[in-house]
Amino acid sequence: MIPSLRFKSPIDTLDHYKAFCERNAIRYKEQITNWEIWNEPNTLRFWIRNPEPSEYVKLVAETAPLIKKINPKNKTVFAGLMGDDLRVIAPFQRINYIQECIDAGIDQYIDIYNFHPYDPICYMAKKPANVYFPTIAGVIDSFMHKYRDVKKPFIISEIGICPLWLKISQTEIGKVYKELYLHSISKKIDCYFWVLTDFKGPEYSRWNPETAFGLIDWDLKEKEMYKSFVTEMKKI
Repeated sequence: MIPSLRFKSPIDTLDHYKAFCERNAIRYKEQITNWEIWNEPNTLRFWIRNPEPSEYVKLVAETAPLIKKINPKNKTVFAGLMGDDLRVIAPFQRINYIQECIDAGIDQYIDIYNFHPYDPICYMAKKPANVYFPTIAGVIDSFMHKYRDVKKPFIISEIGICPLWLKISQTEIGKVYKELYLHSISKKIDCYFWVLTDFKGPEYSRWNPETAFGLIDWDLKEKEMYKSFVTEMKKI
């Protein structure tokens, strides 16, 4: 809730962040050509201070040219936006964020726009299984309708459902993932599920649902969610 007690916003350490981007773009120039600049800057959690679109535009304006200079084939990706940019689903979240960034001139630096279509039911909700797909698909549809006039491609760089605290089995989550994938590509959106493995660390309590989103556990054992997802994808 107060991330500034431990971290600094990238806008406050811009030279360090530019060096970080340049170093990694050089290191991985043979393997990576799509570069997402930061993560969920429309939230206090990741912007470290109150989200401000003009500051994110400044960050991209400083880093995108560095990334593209290293490899002309590189494409820059808008930081994954939290939610549909229409409603607040987390504390200290700013909406209409992408539009404000576009108004501030970010389009000249960005090749691909990007969002994370989370709904609160992705984390904690006692809802029946048949609620999850239409709810998350609705978030995707709302976002795409809002930005229907944007001519550049969109991706979903992160979406998932936590198998803890929910009234839905891991097998059912795997089925929802397949439907979300098909829904996304039907709208010409590449979709990436978060995250491959469960994780643990000092930043997270064992009760945090984010630690359990993985398709495999932290010992790299396949979870039922993974097995179900693989089974469902083989049906396509």
